[in-house]
Formats: sequence, structure tokens, C-alpha cells
Amino acid sequence: MFEDAKESLTRMTVERNDAKKKTEGLYAKQGRGTQFENKEARDEYLQMQIDELNTAKEDKATFLNEQQDGLANLRRTVASYESDIDKKKNEVTKNDIMLDSLNKSVDEKKRERHDMAEKRKAQWGALSELSAQVSDSKESARRAYSSLRKTMPRNTAMGLDALDRIIREEGIVFGEQYFGPVMDNIILIQEKYQTAVEVAAQNALFHVIVDTDATAARLMRRLESERLGRVTFLPLNQLHVPNIQYPESRDILPLLSTCLQYDRNLKRAMDHVFGKKLLANSVEVASTWSTRCDMDAVTLDGDLCSRKGALSGGFVDRSKRYVMYHCGNNY
Repeated sequence: MFEDAKESLTRMTVERNDAKKKTEGLYAKQGRGTQFENKEARDEYLQMQIDELNTAKEDKATFLNEQQDGLANLRRTVASYESDIDKKKNEVTKNDIMLDSLNKSVDEKKRERHDMAEKRKAQWGALSELSAQVSDSKESARRAYSSLRKTMPRNTAMGLDALDRIIREEGIVFGEQYFGPVMDNIILIQEKYQTAVEVAAQNALFHVIVDTDATAARLMRRLESERLGRVTFLPLNQLHVPNIQYPESRDILPLLSTCLQYDRNLKRAMDHVFGKKLLANSVEVASTWSTRCDMDAVTLDGDLCSRKGALSGGFVDRSKRYVMYHCGNNY
């Protein structure tokens, strides 16, 4: 019953609203009818309303067309923006990939920098050690040179000191015209040969090698005129060493080829100083072969057997040795 009454109420409400609308329409029509005096006036008014509506319609149509054109432009703009956005997205993706790669590269470079910093620290440590070694070597060289000065004649030491200045003043080319003392142009093959070489050469180690006798004469004139000591020169153009035949024996060896390295351009000077020197494994062997071959023979301990029969030997002060094993030029 309640549902039926509710449905009946709803229907009656709708009917009432319809009737109310119709009543309002009739009242409005009645009012319009009293508004005009006759049909023509009413039609004229309505025509004016129609014309205004048409004009408004045209205006609305024009506005609509303008809005549609604007909308079309906006759509094209949006499409262009969307295309740009897609391009930007692609660029962003590429940049992200590149950024990842750069980040990896930066990380790698940081690791490399760290490794290089560690290496640099290690190299600094090594450099400090080498600097200390260089300082020690310089001090050792200074002491050795001081000892060397004590072993050579005073006039010879004065002359060698003066030659360094004289060759610069005379314009003599080092390595072409002037080669320095014999001891500066030889390198020991092994340190154990040092005593034998020093004893065999004796003061000839301080002889100065030059290219010609003319160069030697220029230097001797300066030494003499300025009273700067005496030096023995070995002009390569005046040295004539005969072909030497060495004995074939395991007990005796040529001292020059066995113990020394040198510039082959200075072979005449080296043959002159060391050519007729033999290295023997004992004093007895040295004595036998020196007489037989007409050569001086020396042992590793410094015992010397002269070709003329004289023997010399005894204690060797190793604190006053010439520095040759680690000095000189490499050939």
C-alpha cells in the first residue's frame, strides 16, 4: 500500500508540474496578446526578434569558426610541442646514458688519480732515497778525488786542474780534440780488476789523450807560460803501437781486453798504455811469461813482474784507489 501511494504521489506531482508549466505558458501568451494591438505589430516584433537572433547566430557562428581555427592552431602547436617533447625525451634518455658513462669515467679517473697519487708518494720516497744516495755518492766522489790528488805528483795535479780552464779558453772541443786523462776514458769490466789495472798503468793513468801533437803543443805552451804544472800528453796521430801477439794460455790473459772497456776511437792510446800488459793468475806465472813475451805481467793482488825482470808487490792501500768501476763514459 505504501509503495502504491508513493507511486501515485510521484505521478500526481509530475502532472501538477506539467499543468503549472502549461498555465504559465497560457499566461505568457495572454500577456503577449495584450502587448500588441494587432497581428501585424506582433509579427513585426517577432520578425525583429528573429532578425536579432539570426544576427546573434551569425556572430556566434563567426566566433565559433574563429574558435575552431584557434583550436586547430592550438592542436597543431600541441602536436609540435609533443614532437619536441618526444625529441627532448630522446635527448634526455641519451644524456642520461651519457651521464652514466661520464659518471663511470669519473669514477675510473678518480681511481686512477688515487693510484697515481699512491705511485707519486712511492716515487717521492724513492726520490728521497736516490737523493740521499746521490749525496752519499758525491761525498764519496769528493773523498775519492781528494785521495786521488794525494796519489799523483803535485805538478801533474796542478796541470790537470788547469787544463779544464785552458781548453775552454783555447776553444778546444772536448771529445774531438781533447779527451781527458786515461783514467776518465776507461771502465772496469769487473771491480776485482781495479788493483791490477792501477798497478799496471801507474802514472800513465794521468796521461792526457788529445787528437794531434799540435793540440798537445798548444796546451803545453799555456801550462809552461803560466807555470801551471806538467802533464804528459798522448797525441793519437803520433802514437804507433806495433801489432802485439799475446800468448795463448789460460794462466795469462791480455789485460786490456780482459779488464777494460773504452771508446774504440782511443784504441791507439789504450794500446800504448796497456797493450804490453798481461794479467796473470799468480806471481810465478807472471814472472815466467813477462820474460818470455817481453811484456809486463800483473796479478789481481797487484804484484807486478816487469819485462826487464824487476818484481814489485806488497800491501795496497785500498782506501786510496782510483775511482774507475762506476765512473767514466759508457761505450
